[in-house]
Amino acid sequence: MIHELNHLGVVVRDIRASLDFYAALDARVVFHETVVGTPVQIAYVQLAGGLVEFIHDPEALTPLPFGPDHLAFLSDDLDADYARLLAAGCLDATPPKPAGTGFGRLAFVLMPDGARIELLQRDLDLRIPEAPGALAESLDYFAYAASDPDAAARLFADTVGMQPAGEGRFSLGRDALQLTTPAATGPRFPRLALRVADLDAAVATLSERGLAPERTHDGARVTDPDGLAIVLR
Repeated sequence: MIHELNHLGVVVRDIRASLDFYAALDARVVFHETVVGTPVQIAYVQLAGGLVEFIHDPEALTPLPFGPDHLAFLSDDLDADYARLLAAGCLDATPPKPAGTGFGRLAFVLMPDGARIELLQRDLDLRIPEAPGALAESLDYFAYAASDPDAAARLFADTVGMQPAGEGRFSLGRDALQLTTPAATGPRFPRLALRVADLDAAVATLSERGLAPERTHDGARVTDPDGLAIVLR
């Protein structure tokens, strides 16, 4: 069974630049290792209770596009859940195999519009207690710009087992997915949103830290080094 929306994966140009950027958002590194026998680095940061994964391969012969790459879910039966997603219309991308972190196993499928979904089966829990006084109170959602929101909604509710929360939002575990209108170009997972107690104070803090937040009609945003928008609400 799929039981948790776990993280957003981002392919990064410069892992140190990414870690420094997210540190300015009060994210904390909870995992950072090099995949055994490769130059690939994998890091996870915890941001307002949610997890963002960075993948950096300095020697990739055919690198993935930089930026948001996949959305990951935890499973307690990887093979069965992988088969269920394929039967529901997802396409095979990576059959079940050992995870590069050395913890558990993973698989990837593609949504019909090409969005990459990762399934992970592992006992390692990367989340840590949130530090008091962090910039954001909580991670509000990860956005998915689905080409067919109705079909995506059915798959996430009926096959993945997410709970509908109204207006295109689905939750599983502590985090939520927001279906949005796709742009003509751009990543399938274009942004994540944070809840802050005091928007003006958060904008002032980020400005002091050199991130230059942009005001929007319903909040503010900054953009990470690889194009992922971080929305403050």
